[in-house]
Amino acid sequence: MGDILDRLDELSLFEGDAESYVLEFVEDRGLLDGLPENLQPYFDTEAFARDMLLGGDIEEVAIMGRRFVVWGC
Repeated sequence: MGDILDRLDELSLFEGDAESYVLEFVEDRGLLDGLPENLQPYFDTEAFARDMLLGGDIEEVAIMGRRFVVWGC
């Protein structure tokens, strides 16, 4: 947590859980745009969110009962 406080100006926050963040991340970047519509539901957002968490790309934190995704630290 000390590292986060030292680098607050480099952080980005998303209010919600990792899976909600991934849904928005994928949509905003059009990552599934080249995939036929009938195959898009097979994209596993839960697994992608888990991999981003395990890989250190994002972190989930709870602050005053609210969940946030943090990245950039």
